[in-house]
Amino acid sequence: MDAVSLVMSLANVVPAVLQWLGHENAAGNAAQILSTVRDITGEKHDEAAIKMLRNNPTMVQALTAALYRHQEALMEMETRATISRENNAAAVNQTMQVESSALHWPTYSWRPFIGFCFGATAICSSLTVAMCYLGVMFFQADSQILSVLPGMIGAEAGIMATMSPVLGIASWFRGKMQINQEMAGHR
Repeated sequence: MDAVSLVMSLANVVPAVLQWLGHENAAGNAAQILSTVRDITGEKHDEAAIKMLRNNPTMVQALTAALYRHQEALMEMETRATISRENNAAAVNQTMQVESSALHWPTYSWRPFIGFCFGATAICSSLTVAMCYLGVMFFQADSQILSVLPGMIGAEAGIMATMSPVLGIASWFRGKMQINQEMAGHR
């Protein structure tokens, strides 16, 4: 069994372990808890140590006390994760502010323009389908129009496909830039 599953098996005896597994570093926390369990029980194998701990209330109390002593480390980890998320949001905000305050109109207008065009095309495509079907169903329009509908949708999909790479590439590079900034901050 993996470390997280082993520690989860202790949850009904030592509920305090659950708060250690609800973070990004659940595997690291589980390994730390298993190390503490091995230290308390004197067993070298995780499963044997957990079995011994489950059957000994004194050892359960010792593990609970150790987990509460390490509560400060858990809170510090939460604080670091929150600061990292806030820094990431600030970097995104700063990039968008730089783009919006640029002196060259293509720099500050390309992203909103492509995004609005993509949204407008999606709305037009949806309205085209709805109007064709509603016209045939309720207004006795010629049902021949439904045979032309796939071609119209295909043309609109072609327009959307033209914009999709621009949005995708921009998003990919933006995400890559954010990851590189985040990795640089963790060194």
